[in-house]
Amino acid sequence: MMFSPARRIAVAAALVTTVGVGSMVAAASATGASRPQQRQLAVAALSDFKVVLTATREPRHPLLAKVTASGFQRSDGQWKLISIKRLGKAFEGDVNVCSLKTIQFKNNTAISPPVIRFDAIRVRLLLGPALGCSRAIISERWTP
Repeated sequence: MMFSPARRIAVAAALVTTVGVGSMVAAASATGASRPQQRQLAVAALSDFKVVLTATREPRHPLLAKVTASGFQRSDGQWKLISIKRLGKAFEGDVNVCSLKTIQFKNNTAISPPVIRFDAIRVRLLLGPALGCSRAIISERWTP
C-alpha cells in the first residue's frame, strides 16, 4: 500500500512530536526524581506559636520517611520560623499523626523566680494501618 507524500510528511511529523514529548516527560521526571517527596501531616496553632509536621521521603530509600516539626513564632502579625526539628528516626511506610498537642508556656510575673518561656509539642505518630499508633510520645521544645 502506497502513501501519498503529504501523508508521509504528516506521519513523520507525528513521530517527531511524539518522540519530542516523550523525551520532555523523561527529562521532567528525571529532574523531579532528585527532589524529595513531601507531605504535610498536621498543623497546630496557638496565639503566638504554630507547628507544622511534614513527612519527607528519603530519595535513596523511597519506603523511608523522616518527620520534621517546623516551629513558628508570631511576630509583627506574621509567622516567623524559629527552627526545624527532626522527630525520631526515619519511619517506614505511610506515616501519619495519631495525636498532636501544642503547649505555649508564658512568663508568670506572680511566680518567683520567673518561669522561662517555651513552646512545645507532644506527638504520637501512626506507623501505618497494620501497626497502628506508636507507643512512644515524641516531645520537642522551642525557646523563642
